[in-house]
Amino acid sequence: ALLAVWLFKEKPSKEDIKKEIRLDFLKSKLFWAVLIFTTLALFSTLFSPNIYRSFFGTIERGEGYINLFFLLLLLTQVLMFFRKQEWLSFMRLSLVSGAIVAVDAVLQFTRTGIRPNGSFVGNPSFIAALCIFIFFAIVFVLFNDRNKFWRIAAYAAIPITLLAFGVANTRGAFVGVFVGVVSALVYLIIKAGSATFKLRKEIRFRTVALLA
Repeated sequence: ALLAVWLFKEKPSKEDIKKEIRLDFLKSKLFWAVLIFTTLALFSTLFSPNIYRSFFGTIERGEGYINLFFLLLLLTQVLMFFRKQEWLSFMRLSLVSGAIVAVDAVLQFTRTGIRPNGSFVGNPSFIAALCIFIFFAIVFVLFNDRNKFWRIAAYAAIPITLLAFGVANTRGAFVGVFVGVVSALVYLIIKAGSATFKLRKEIRFRTVALLA
């Protein structure tokens, strides 16, 4: 909607639009994998016993094909217009919102002693999934942001996010993180080569992966 407002209100020239729009994501195998998956999901929806329910989902959970469709549209638009600075802003905001949810989840657990079933999202499994994304946002900010405030904020978010992930106590999330970490380490061992990252000194990704 905001993109449409910009197009019609500002009336940019074709040259300006071409400068804003990037289509290099069409060369990405990952994008095409997502597109193929979404297309195959459409076929399974059309041949389901209840097409209406498969497309729109249920009142209780939603989760019909329309969700996948809108997520694909969102992904496409983001890849067309987001540069590094936009991604950085998005991850910063995600860091803040995720930290708020994490703090609330931990406070709920300290008050009740059971898994937090609220914390703005109404389900401990959703809290665990959000924490996994916040871990990614933390890593993104630490590797790409030179701003001292946001780096401190990222480090500060680590313990509270870990606590929230723990009190959410979702087995599927634990398994997912374990498999993801092992897969990432194997990938780095095979593909990292001599690539390095800098903390106080240059450290090789492959060395860290082998030690882990």
